[in-house]
Amino acid sequence: MRTHATMLALLALNCSFTVSALAQNRPNLIFILTDDQGIESIEGPYWPNDMECETPTLRELARQGVSFTNCRVNPNCSPTRAALMTGRNACDTGVNGVLGRFTGGENPCTGDPLEGDGARVTNRLGLQTHEKTIAEVLRYLEEDGYYTILVDKWHLGYNEDDEDLGLLPTQQGFHAFFDWMATICDDEPLQIGDEHMVDAYQWAVNTVNNRPWIGEEQMPYALFFHTITPHRRHDDGGGYLWWRVDQTLCPVSHGWWGYDPGDPNGGGNRKRFIQNVEAIDTVISDLLINLAVVEDVENEWPYIPDSRTIVFFLGDNGTDGKVSSHGPTHAKNSTFEGGIRVPLFVMGEGITDTELESTENTRLINHVDFFDTIADIVGASPSERDNEYGRFPRRGASFAYNIGWSDRPRADQ
Repeated sequence: MRTHATMLALLALNCSFTVSALAQNRPNLIFILTDDQGIESIEGPYWPNDMECETPTLRELARQGVSFTNCRVNPNCSPTRAALMTGRNACDTGVNGVLGRFTGGENPCTGDPLEGDGARVTNRLGLQTHEKTIAEVLRYLEEDGYYTILVDKWHLGYNEDDEDLGLLPTQQGFHAFFDWMATICDDEPLQIGDEHMVDAYQWAVNTVNNRPWIGEEQMPYALFFHTITPHRRHDDGGGYLWWRVDQTLCPVSHGWWGYDPGDPNGGGNRKRFIQNVEAIDTVISDLLINLAVVEDVENEWPYIPDSRTIVFFLGDNGTDGKVSSHGPTHAKNSTFEGGIRVPLFVMGEGITDTELESTENTRLINHVDFFDTIADIVGASPSERDNEYGRFPRRGASFAYNIGWSDRPRADQ
């Protein structure tokens, strides 16, 4: 089989092709990262789904691609994201734990920052600005790179009100950023459903559709849809750590647990969590349909080859211990399986409708592997991915070969 990496290399060597032609043959990229969703809270061909969550979209997408059933990440949010962005261990990048814009309380919308020097030290514990992110690699590829978009959760540092620290995603490789803090703190958990989730996907669709043009074609895009859902929110006043979502976002399972949209306090935290999982499944379906990546044909969501798009799906860590079937000490924030083992699948261009389709791969995948995997897919040169200021080497091993996008397997494959 001639892989896509081979074809990109042949294009690069043929002087009759312009850089723009090479760019237009690169696939679009969608990287979906959900917040606090482990293997016990997702349907799929190879995951246990002990919590019996209804995720038909994710189930059918996974069946069209390669499911990596031995994927490990950090047990909490910021370190995983730092490793994804850089291919380095989180501590090497300056991210040694969960970062916060506020430190004065559990509610990120109302907590106050530490006073004086404490705040300045805390705020500087972000992704160091000399690090080269995968967004920077994609954006600055040769002459015509990708249009890079981040939706929802960055969680790798923030600027202070009176000082620009260079820590925003738009300062580290992204053209456009939808900030969850700009909308989620206005939600009223006892009055409305999760419009934030819908706003995020609609913004993503509009941003992709209105990206710049190169000649007669739009730039290839890299959409990092890093939704905060189904992460818990602050207490709604009734002891519930997950807010109700609109009934229309729960078309499958709300009936069997007696979902009552007229009862704002109905259902326990586990039921609320399942509602959020199902709602993001619905939103992912809407996102990919509106971007013409899949069709809703008898609810099987077949891939549309003309979209030339690769879709990654990953959980950033295990499920919250308040609801996880692994229990409070073996879930998120622990280094047990329930905290670090997460669902991962890749489908789309060069994967779906090939011999790779509907495949389980048990190769060990780590969060540091994604940087070089994506760089291999787009044909980034060593100089384009190198970071001259990086004090530590990258730790990842590309798995592009396992999805048909590289001729170079690792030595142990």
